[in-house]
Amino acid sequence: MKRPSLIVGGSLTQRLQAAEAARQRKDFQACLEMLQDASRLAPANSGILLQLGQFYGFRYDYAAAEDCFEQALRLAHHKSEMLMAITDHCHIFRNPDMVERYLRLALEQPDVTPQACIKLAELYERLSRLPEAAQLVERALTLNPAYPAALLVRVRLERLAGRLETAEHVLRSFISKPIPDIWIHARAWYELATILDRQGRFDDAMTAFLEAKILLRPQAP
Repeated sequence: MKRPSLIVGGSLTQRLQAAEAARQRKDFQACLEMLQDASRLAPANSGILLQLGQFYGFRYDYAAAEDCFEQALRLAHHKSEMLMAITDHCHIFRNPDMVERYLRLALEQPDVTPQACIKLAELYERLSRLPEAAQLVERALTLNPAYPAALLVRVRLERLAGRLETAEHVLRSFISKPIPDIWIHARAWYELATILDRQGRFDDAMTAFLEAKILLRPQAP
């Protein structure tokens, strides 16, 4: 099948539209070429650099991805926000080493957020680096004592340590309160169901499980 010809000349908008059209039809090489062309036209556009970095990451060209991300970071007025955006892109192409590197940079910023602490804590949890994860949870809760995502990670760490009663106590301190992030709220109920099941409280565990399902039901479509 013949690839549609690339745009010669034209505006930045046309190139970005062509890149998106190529992505939609899964012509990823054409998409990459259009993004490269767009970046040459607008070298200070950090959004294009982020897209390019993600594409390089998908192609396992991590050096090129990192070069794009570093350029975007140099251009950013708000370093913390840019570092979190870069981290999200690294998550998408599944490079935990780059995720850790940029999250650690985010933690060095004067306006560090509890979100950055918890993203790194969750990475360390998956890597079984539990003491480091616990330290990051405490740092996040120092920044925001009521941060649900931090409390949920603390609960999981307590469960993994076998402290089921403590884990349940922490969960019940926030699980019945409004939590804007439905996914975090549902995960908290699933976690409670797991803890109750481990304690042999099977009816209560089923009730918690159903609470999680109710929260997620509107997202089912």
